[in-house]
Amino acid sequence: MKNHRAHRQLALAATLAALWAGAASAADVTLYGQVDATLASRQLSGGIRTTGVNDGGMSTSHFGFRGSEDLGDGLKANFDLSGFFTVDTGVTGRFAGSPDGLLSRRATVGLSGGFGQLDVGRIGTPYFFSMILFNPFIDSAVYSPVFLHTYTGGQFPMSATPMNGPDSGASNVVQYTTPTYRGVNAKLMYAPGEVAGAAGKRRVSGNVNYYAGPLALTFAFERDTTALGTLATLPNPETSQRAYLGGATYDLGAVKLYGQLQRITQVFNAAGTDRKYTISQVGAAIPAGAGKFLLSWARSSIDLPAAGVSPYTVVPGFPALPAGVATSGVDPRRNTVTVGYDHNLSKRTDLYALLMRDAYTGLATGRSVALGIRHRY
Repeated sequence: MKNHRAHRQLALAATLAALWAGAASAADVTLYGQVDATLASRQLSGGIRTTGVNDGGMSTSHFGFRGSEDLGDGLKANFDLSGFFTVDTGVTGRFAGSPDGLLSRRATVGLSGGFGQLDVGRIGTPYFFSMILFNPFIDSAVYSPVFLHTYTGGQFPMSATPMNGPDSGASNVVQYTTPTYRGVNAKLMYAPGEVAGAAGKRRVSGNVNYYAGPLALTFAFERDTTALGTLATLPNPETSQRAYLGGATYDLGAVKLYGQLQRITQVFNAAGTDRKYTISQVGAAIPAGAGKFLLSWARSSIDLPAAGVSPYTVVPGFPALPAGVATSGVDPRRNTVTVGYDHNLSKRTDLYALLMRDAYTGLATGRSVALGIRHRY
């Protein structure tokens, strides 16, 4: 086992060295990325407190290589290869035990020109980008309240988040981005499921964005169908998801305001058992000195289909439900607030401090504190 891990690490090191050498020898290739580490004491509602050095308090650490070739007449060929890693352990992926591959953040090749841009490969969905760009903590998977409520979830016995099935990134993608006209552009992504005999297993996502002076607006949608495989034997498996998001920001100079609203439906095989989520988020970024104060509050409400459906997931080794908590007939609520200060040491390096409070129906409130440093290159 140890030899196998050593061979994998050597192969990874050789791959990175080859990519680095290629970037250094080609003038049209850019090396980019960021490293983010935190010292944190973190506890989500109903969960177990953990204290230590972690990756990605404000942004998940990653590296990447992008480049383009001018083909003439305004046409360019482009590529972008990017992967995640955890700075606290040095392994690839977004978290310990992650199934992420070497280039799971992005791996695309395509063309761009006056017609817009066409990309093929693996990429973050348009829905995901609308979600992160319209909240002040952007892509903080562990401290952005709306990120937690939409994708990341919580510790058991909290129930799963609405986008628990599809990843924030999609594979086997064809994506088209329009040119920007009078502040408006749009993205449309299609990913066939590539499941033999199941032509309907596909993923579609898109957004429309408007930027004009201090105002920005977005509308995004996503439809995911599930490749059931062995899960088809379950009595009532989830078969698809529908998600809609509207967001806005307005920059007043002294403060930038954020807001978004999502409606997400999980569709199950049995009639009348769908779950509906409503997620709202408001936030603000206030410039102060060499940095800015950040504030974000997200609220989720879950409309469970009927009595007998539990809003909790109990797993051995995690905290048990408190005595007297109703396990059916309850439509749970979740409220998460994060405040922080992000101080710029330079254009590429910042220090940050964060406080978070997380509450879920029937469970003990979780409180977290984090201090971190982030460097972009």
